[in-house]
Amino acid sequence: MIFKKFKKSGFTLIETILVIVVLGILASIGVAALLEMTDSVVFVNKREPTRAEFRLIASKITRDIRRTDDELSINNATSALINFDNVDEDNIIYSLSGTDLIRTENGISYTLSRDVSSFVLSYYDDYGISIVPEFTAGIPTNIRLVRIDLAIEDEAGDLNEELQIRPKNISAVGKLFW
Repeated sequence: MIFKKFKKSGFTLIETILVIVVLGILASIGVAALLEMTDSVVFVNKREPTRAEFRLIASKITRDIRRTDDELSINNATSALINFDNVDEDNIIYSLSGTDLIRTENGISYTLSRDVSSFVLSYYDDYGISIVPEFTAGIPTNIRLVRIDLAIEDEAGDLNEELQIRPKNISAVGKLFW
């Protein structure tokens, strides 16, 4: 009898099991990464309406404060409220009432945002030093920068942002901060 020599072809059982195990590990890593990406997309989509609301509020407050008429135009400024007259001689007030951010113009109030968990104002002079403004009729204010810490709640948690606004029509006395 003539025995033919067969070539060995194919994979052994151990090689096949190793490939299956490696593919299983790679698949589990891929699924975990895919789930993480899906969670982050859902989080961003939930957060986007709040971000858009914040951008609108920031734009409105910045535009109003930058239109302050002069050093005598800021009537009252505390950590919870700012009251000033703009170049059109409109009286503007921003304040927090409960969880509503209120803008009042010439005595007419409307809500800028609901679910505001924090609205804190800070004031700085020409040299970047935090100040507590004092108001006396006929004496100019030394407010040169208004910092607003704002937090809005949504279903994804609090969105905390900070605004720094320089009133445009108030001249600087010192040049260190500017």
